[in-house]
Amino acid sequence: MGPLTGQERRVLLFVSLLLALGIGLSFFKKTIRCNICLVDIHSKKQHSVVDINTATRDELLKLPGIGPKTADDIIAARVNRGGFKSVDDLNEINGISDSKLGLLRRYITIGK
Repeated sequence: MGPLTGQERRVLLFVSLLLALGIGLSFFKKTIRCNICLVDIHSKKQHSVVDINTATRDELLKLPGIGPKTADDIIAARVNRGGFKSVDDLNEINGISDSKLGLLRRYITIGK
């Protein structure tokens, strides 16, 4: 195998720069402890703002990080307590951590 051509060197440099950029962004994300993506590329769910005191199971399932069990737990807690007084009340539900609640805040509200 002989020396690389000019075009091969440029392609190799471009791929190396992309790799370095990816590693740098990954490091930056870990450094600032950011686990929220600007675009949810892993989910095909459509996110909209819902009132957690009136939301149906299907509406809750559309929220990021909410699966069937958590949706059922939210509805059960809502019935048991007569509704939520604050978004922070969701923190008492098993499976909703502080970080998940932080992600959900932009998609949930409490109706008046």
